Amino acid sequence: MDIQKLKYFYEVYNCKSFSRAAENLFITQQGLSMAILRLEAELGTKFFIRSSRGLEVTKDGEFFAENAKIILERYELCEQHFSKESEADEVKIAACSGSMAEFAADAILAFQADHARVNIIAREFSDYECDKMVLNGNSDIGIGLAPLNGDSFEVIPLCERDMVLLVHESHPFAKESVITPQMLEGESIVLMDERHKCGMSFRKTLSDLGINIKVPFWTGEISTVHRIVAENKAIGLTLQSVCDSMRTPNTVAIPFSEPLITWKACLFYLKGANLGKSAMTFANFLKDRYNK
Repeated sequence: MDIQKLKYFYEVYNCKSFSRAAENLFITQQGLSMAILRLEAELGTKFFIRSSRGLEVTKDGEFFAENAKIILERYELCEQHFSKESEADEVKIAACSGSMAEFAADAILAFQADHARVNIIAREFSDYECDKMVLNGNSDIGIGLAPLNGDSFEVIPLCERDMVLLVHESHPFAKESVITPQMLEGESIVLMDERHKCGMSFRKTLSDLGINIKVPFWTGEISTVHRIVAENKAIGLTLQSVCDSMRTPNTVAIPFSEPLITWKACLFYLKGANLGKSAMTFANFLKDRYNK
């Protein structure tokens, strides 16, 4: 028996659910079930019984839970006693383009205000590079854009932002209250390049609707989208929140009549990854803050 198995058992006991416990522990349900089975085999008993009423705890399970609680509390006291303030834990975070400005930077600062020992190292990457940083194990946690590979990652939605069309104030669209997909036929639109998900997804969505657009400019910076529109060289796809913060002169942001595309940020990490305690704490902080 080891302390990890005790933690697994006690989380299942508290949740009365393997699926909820696995989500809280950041492991797969199958991995959690196997760990509990090994613990039961080691002690020669059964702690849980699945029934039509859900997951029920046996008498041995109740006895074990009472003692596991005491052991885990004492273990945590020992961890706190022997930890040194100078030995800060480190969590590496890969953030997709724009997420730091949108919400992630504020979230990290709020987390560190209560967890001074945790050293958060966050870097912003293009959307697909962000995915690769977590996939290759170079980052513990990712804050990325949907869609994400559900076969490789555990994915928890965090927040969504509306995408809008940005036009020069002299453009005929500037007088419109909403933009329909059909209005975009033949228009020249500046989009984020192939390293980013929204521009490519937007073009594909229009193509699937039979709508053809021209893309004279591809860029890796949202500020370039705004500059090109301000110079009346094309119209562009951007975020309403970016428009609110940049206040680009001579431009107008117009919503779409239907949700052609949504900027959807998610917390993600490798399936089956053994996240450290600090990484788990930060991930739970993000879930509690945004995943309502």
